[in-house]
Amino acid sequence: MKFVTKALVLVALVISGVGVFTLVNSQAHSQPSSQEELPTDPNDVRPPKPARYQDNKSIPPGQLISQERAIGKLTSGAKLVEAKLMLWGEAEKAHFRNEKNNNIDVNRQVWVVRKVYAKGIGFDSARCKANAQVNSIVDAETGDNLGVEIRCPKGNFEADFNPLTPQEQEMIKQQRLELQRLRQNQR
Repeated sequence: MKFVTKALVLVALVISGVGVFTLVNSQAHSQPSSQEELPTDPNDVRPPKPARYQDNKSIPPGQLISQERAIGKLTSGAKLVEAKLMLWGEAEKAHFRNEKNNNIDVNRQVWVVRKVYAKGIGFDSARCKANAQVNSIVDAETGDNLGVEIRCPKGNFEADFNPLTPQEQEMIKQQRLELQRLRQNQR
């Protein structure tokens, strides 16, 4: 019964995966609508929306949230490495090199909090077995969490899923072959 349940789940996943691929693929190759076209008249160009988190570099540190509040409660196994007040532009360059967030002004004050978990940390459907470094960006005025980065040393990352049995792998292979046959018959 367990095998049958797994088989049904795998069939459903394969079929839904094919459906999503088809949908994404058809959208990727579709013609842009008139709403997606770039304006040719300079008067039609709208200025960008202002950042949600505006420049607050003129606010003195005494009026911002405390370092202790930015750090939060240290869970067991966590070691504080650093808690530093800095501007978002500096933090973005240091921790989010390949990303740009236009909702945060580069002159917004933020707390950068670095913690290390020597015994590892779990997240979503995976975990870092040892020496996980967690960098948090906390807005220094509101206390809002603006971002979290988890770094895991090579060899310490472990996904929390069970590998498929040889029977399940064969079943998936057969289902893929059947889908290929069905596609060829539709042509």
